[in-house]
Amino acid sequence: MEVILKETIKNLGEIGDVVTVKPGYGRNYLIPTGKAAYATPENLRILGQEKEELERKQQADKELVRARSKDFENLRLTIEANVTEQGNLYGSIGTIDIVNSANSMGKEIERSEVNLPDGPIKSIGEHEVTLIFHPEIQVVILVNVVGGEVAIKNTLDLEEEVDNIEEENKNEEIIEESE
Repeated sequence: MEVILKETIKNLGEIGDVVTVKPGYGRNYLIPTGKAAYATPENLRILGQEKEELERKQQADKELVRARSKDFENLRLTIEANVTEQGNLYGSIGTIDIVNSANSMGKEIERSEVNLPDGPIKSIGEHEVTLIFHPEIQVVILVNVVGGEVAIKNTLDLEEEVDNIEEENKNEEIIEESE
């Protein structure tokens, strides 16, 4: 399927380029979001007239994003996580944790802007995380993962919890039978 790009898309093309894409990508994403139009002779003529205006609009949007990204330069986030007695993390720190930490500091970011190429953070310490606001505008922030409450997994505690739950269930059964 051939489409005309209405904005520059990384790894695909520049404004006004006629590119061949898979039909699903064109029909379900590019055209509905206004990033492209079907490659018809009429659309080619119209886009030729609007190309300069689209480039100016894209440049203005890029300047807004660049100004927004300045707020995130030299940003340091500290995230407290549950650790074992040995200092290992239970679970991991993902994009949601980073977004929530930034939002609590008054810095609004989206999950889609946080790039964790190696997957979630699974260790304590400082980690560099890249925020991608635009393919050409990226900011590296530092995320410091510190050990918070020490979570001790003890089989005796688990057994006690199971016993308490079973005891509560028995009490409920006795109450139901007496009614």
